[in-house]
Amino acid sequence: MFHIQARSAHRPSRWRLLLLGCMLSGAQPAWAVIASGYLPWWETDDQTIDYFTGGAFDAQMSMLDEVIYFGEFQFDVTGGIHFTGTNIAAADASHWYISQMQSTLNRIRTANPSARITFTIGGAGNSNDFDDVAGSSTARSRAASQVAAIIDRFEFDGLDLNWEGNNIPPNDATIADNYGLLTQAIDGALTGDQRLSATLQYNRYLAANAVVPHVDLVRVMTYDAPEVDGGPHWPTTSTDNHASLSGTIYILDQMIAAGIDPAKLGIGAAFYGLDHGGWSGFEDFSSLDQRYFNANGIWLPDDLTSWDGKGFDSVDSIQDKIDLAMDRGLQEIFTWELSQDSYQAGHWLPLTTALTTIPEPASLGLLTPGGALLLCRRRRRLG
Repeated sequence: MFHIQARSAHRPSRWRLLLLGCMLSGAQPAWAVIASGYLPWWETDDQTIDYFTGGAFDAQMSMLDEVIYFGEFQFDVTGGIHFTGTNIAAADASHWYISQMQSTLNRIRTANPSARITFTIGGAGNSNDFDDVAGSSTARSRAASQVAAIIDRFEFDGLDLNWEGNNIPPNDATIADNYGLLTQAIDGALTGDQRLSATLQYNRYLAANAVVPHVDLVRVMTYDAPEVDGGPHWPTTSTDNHASLSGTIYILDQMIAAGIDPAKLGIGAAFYGLDHGGWSGFEDFSSLDQRYFNANGIWLPDDLTSWDGKGFDSVDSIQDKIDLAMDRGLQEIFTWELSQDSYQAGHWLPLTTALTTIPEPASLGLLTPGGALLLCRRRRRLG
């Protein structure tokens, strides 16, 4: 299952039109990368805050190729899909959560009619019954039908499976194989250009191999674990960066060495910082940016990826990751998560802009006769 061609014919995004223009002018672009971002439901529950009323939300949505609605949907052991006990496929439209979700989806579609909108099942703290569902043919069948019903009801463009935690250990071949069976069942329930992705922590190579025949994309969480002395781990010193470019390269190399087709891989960018205390030192980029301004009178510089003991992605590091994705022929760069970008009047959505922008000329790698090179290498938005 690989629906990129079908999707591009259905909904051409601006970067695809740019590449078409390059090809018509005689250039041959090396690759292009989809720009996507997670949007957690709890950041949309109060749409009177500055993120919405100041226009940042609508501006972000307009930039992206795909918005991944992170609704904290969970499987139960039978394959049903619920939010805090409410079955999503069957819940009444007047239920507060359903009403809020529908309102958010409508707003995204108004801001960007061409954006693909998918939804997530799982995530940290929401993956407890994945192993039970994946290990049961009956539960897998019900899960597939529930996914199809949710997509049909809310007009989603696909599903992102996000199995995280200790019940998907790195070296358990049986669980990995069961995950493959689950993705196969869900894939069989999708139609047309509806997409299926699987988001995995950095070292789940067995699971990646098991699901890749049945999904359009494997998103790899190339954050929360920096590369230090040859391998990823949680930050242990004040100079470690959980989202480092070197860590991303290390993890990507391992995934490709494990046999995963680069054209089915996506890498992540973090719109937040962590210190060596792990999650206890979490701080979103917007807060870091404001504190830096208060201390120094300027916003966080584009090339700064560590400050006050915390590592994070910057404008330049995200552009470097897009460079990497283009060089390696990856499908996507994504972020966790959109609301954490800075939306101050003096520093307006710097990370989102970087995420949705083709890097500077030397990075694009076009082969072209004559003057077409300059035309196609201009700095342009992806989304």
